[in-house]
Amino acid sequence: MLSKVRPEQTTGASDSEYFPKENKKIINRNNKYEIEICDGSWESQLVKRTDAISLKFDKYYRPKGRAKVYAKVMSSMKKVRRTNLCSDGDEDMKALGEGLKRLSSLQSINLNFISCGEITGQGLKRLGEDLKRLTSLKSINLNFAHCFEITDQGLNYLGEGFKRLSSLQSIHLNFRSCREITDQGLKFLGEGLKRLSSLQSISLNFGVCKQITHKGLKFLVEGLKRLSSLQSIHLNFMSCGEITDLGLKFLGGGLKRLNALQSINLDFYGCEKITHQGLNYLDTGLRILSSLRSINLNFARCYEIIDQDLKLLGERLKRLSALQSINLDFAHCFEITDQGLDNLRECLKTLSSLQSIELGFSRCCRITDQGLSNLGEGLKTFSSVQSIVLNFSLCSEITDQGLKSLRESLKTLKSLQNFKVYPEK
Repeated sequence: MLSKVRPEQTTGASDSEYFPKENKKIINRNNKYEIEICDGSWESQLVKRTDAISLKFDKYYRPKGRAKVYAKVMSSMKKVRRTNLCSDGDEDMKALGEGLKRLSSLQSINLNFISCGEITGQGLKRLGEDLKRLTSLKSINLNFAHCFEITDQGLNYLGEGFKRLSSLQSIHLNFRSCREITDQGLKFLGEGLKRLSSLQSISLNFGVCKQITHKGLKFLVEGLKRLSSLQSIHLNFMSCGEITDLGLKFLGGGLKRLNALQSINLDFYGCEKITHQGLNYLDTGLRILSSLRSINLNFARCYEIIDQDLKLLGERLKRLSALQSINLDFAHCFEITDQGLDNLRECLKTLSSLQSIELGFSRCCRITDQGLSNLGEGLKTFSSVQSIVLNFSLCSEITDQGLKSLRESLKTLKSLQNFKVYPEK
């Protein structure tokens, strides 16, 4: 590993403060250069000949120096199609913008601003304006997790920037723990997304954005439901405690219009106001998605979910004949009993195309050895399944004998290549 000299150890105000020559790490991977800036050194001649570049900065590197690096590197990039850059504030954004103007052929952009307290609405305004010019973009990945100064207006600027990107196929946005974002921000974002007719994959993370309510979901879905080409959707609203059953009603209504969907990943971990009624609303939207191949639902710590909900969910899922992968997490749902497992098992056994099953019932303390025994008997019928992962950690009524019996049942599946049962003993 290269030695690293902290910038504060240098003296003077010259460029040597930001660009010491002795420390750099340049890796050529199939003509895609990754430059790790340990203390600022870089070589512009290299990036002139590549179509992809990744810049990574040492954690001690000064923001002012980073901006200089961006300006110089970007000025050398003429035909770059993919970028992977980390940033540290509005000052970086300005330098990035100067470079992005030159990259008319850019197809993929990955910007990481995680835990950057200096990113504000002005920075996102600049980014949104620059994105408008990148009409060849096919993929965007922006990470703003823990950027506490980002507000609804910042999402408005980004939404405006997205509207002209008609070639965009994939978008990943992470706003986890951006605590100033409210329902209005999701409305702005939905307005920007609804014009992306070529979009095939979307991932939005608003986990721990605690001001978001069911109204925010409604606004967002108004934009998403128009994306007829969408094949994959991942929404994370973990610990958004103000989301209620109405939010799932709006979401279910929007999902059923996305007939091309093949993969759904929804995370409502810790949304304690969601009850069995909300799950029923969502199930109604899922049941008509005949092309669905993968489903991942997380309702851990949604304490109102009961056995009957698992039956209704199973009834909806068994209509999805193309389903190959299922991942359901109901950890800490204390009302679920052996009957709930039986309800789910009876419905899932009709899905002959399933290749991967993952079920989480950690701390569901009313599940017993009998429930595991019944589940094991049901899983034997999946002749094509290749992977099974089951989590019953901290279920106080389950014994070592119950876990052993479940494992023995799974061993009879000849097609099974991977199986894990937790807790491992």
